Amino acid sequence: FYAPAGVGANTYIHFIYKALKEWIQDGGFLGFVVPRSFVDSDDAEPIRAMLQQGTDFVLREIMNLEELDRDVFPGAKLVPIILIIEKTALKEGEEVALGYAGEPCVERNADGEVIRFILDNATRWSVPYSKVWSRDGRILVANNAQRALVLDKLTRNPDWSSITHEYWDKMAGAK
Repeated sequence: FYAPAGVGANTYIHFIYKALKEWIQDGGFLGFVVPRSFVDSDDAEPIRAMLQQGTDFVLREIMNLEELDRDVFPGAKLVPIILIIEKTALKEGEEVALGYAGEPCVERNADGEVIRFILDNATRWSVPYSKVWSRDGRILVANNAQRALVLDKLTRNPDWSSITHEYWDKMAGAK
């Protein structure tokens, strides 16, 4: 049970792993509310690696609840996200749905207390499956079309110096 992430890993990692390996059936979906640290923590690396390969499991959606963290889990010190994973093989050209839930997703009563969350009101976009992963296997939850272009450009340059030279050369030519 503890082998993939180790005994010291956060408990939610073990639940996700067990659900993926033992509970979810082919073609089934798994949804978990987890800390946003899942996208870049060392503990979650074995699960992210399984998702990145796309051979048995596909990351379908991540909903970032950063702006609503105090409303979702009052008193908690973690920022939550919602993960949706399907047990299937990745197909060519598939995308990951990313979302950001802000204040328009909250219905409040007259006293300002949360009545319900309406995630249909969240800002959503999709990115190609390969573009949601950093080079070291972390998930880029804030990636969108514009940021993907910037990241592509940055990864084509071998170092910071070449990036700045390209920028300044363009600026000098524009004047």
